[in-house]
Amino acid sequence: MQRLCVGFDGMCADVSVMGLGPHLEAIKAEWPVIAPLMDSLTRGLDEELTCEGSGIDEPTFQRIIERLKAYPGTTVDVHIGANTALELVTATNLLRAPAPPIAPTAVDYLGFWSPRTLARVPEKLPPAALKNARAVADSEAVSLIMPHGGKRVILSFGGNPPVRSMSDAFRAYLRDEAPRYFAAAKPAMLILVGTGVTWSAAARDDFALLSGVIAAAHEHGARVLLDLSGMGSWSDAALRDYFAIVATADILSMNEGELGVYYGRKTGATPPGMDAASLAAMVEAVVRPGQGFLVHTPDFQLALGIEGPVEAALRFAGKAATCRAATGRFPTAAEVNASAFEVSEKGRKALAAVPRAFAAAPGYAIEVRNPVGLGDTWTCSFALALLGGAR
Repeated sequence: MQRLCVGFDGMCADVSVMGLGPHLEAIKAEWPVIAPLMDSLTRGLDEELTCEGSGIDEPTFQRIIERLKAYPGTTVDVHIGANTALELVTATNLLRAPAPPIAPTAVDYLGFWSPRTLARVPEKLPPAALKNARAVADSEAVSLIMPHGGKRVILSFGGNPPVRSMSDAFRAYLRDEAPRYFAAAKPAMLILVGTGVTWSAAARDDFALLSGVIAAAHEHGARVLLDLSGMGSWSDAALRDYFAIVATADILSMNEGELGVYYGRKTGATPPGMDAASLAAMVEAVVRPGQGFLVHTPDFQLALGIEGPVEAALRFAGKAATCRAATGRFPTAAEVNASAFEVSEKGRKALAAVPRAFAAAPGYAIEVRNPVGLGDTWTCSFALALLGGAR
């Protein structure tokens, strides 16, 4: 049986506050510290800030949450959060009823997790998947999710002691325990997620730990799929160190907004657009030789330079994320295969302009109420389908 592992950005409770669209300017005026998030929503971009990186203490963070929940017309949803946890929940549910292209696969969660948080959210995780992780009693870690117009911005608090940011204990885990795991388990693939959160307030030396994790995975035969997250608030110096490490991943995965930021910060150029042809051109400008690349949008998905049954994996991942968006729950592989959605005509037409070197699949035409975590469901579903279909 093949093995997939996911790490290392911990676990939190996601508090989604929906319906904030009419209040974005008022929120900026009341809370200038999160004005960059409101600006991103106004521009139709995903973005993520951390309290640790933004100088927001826990009492202030809690006041922001309570104030936003009090705006007229808002609704609140609490669920499991953090990329690693969301990807593990995705995998666990897909594998409850595996069906082609998903084959039985062992899945491991790497990093820190919170028993307190897990007891407070509706989702559950199998104990076997947590055997290589470290339980942390936290204060607890929370991500404030603000969806609007099909996008979302996030303000994350790592917990105290932190579950989702750097600490001496987490540094020791990455330095000592992660390499031992790769040597013993020899997974086929590592999905490396949440680096935009975990390393956003990191010291320069901490980037060597991230590089070491990738090197250890490679040494023992794992492909590394690195899923980018928000980088809009990073300093140029931190981005230079980070991009040097990102270049060593076998596959990069991101949504269209993240690609625009990655392209802009890496090349210094303005993104040419968010249409399919422009996204493909940006990929070609930033991908290194021999590296695979994934871009997922609501209307279509693109892949370049990835070995294996890529088109089948793209189709399955798109349907799995759509199934979750439509139902509000994590589907099994059999449920994904049995579902039917209208193909996005906008996406189908857009793909006509994509170079033939790309594999591509259209998305589906549904209204997404809360997009948070759909990228994690998409990425994990793609990875499982790629592994399962390659057998």
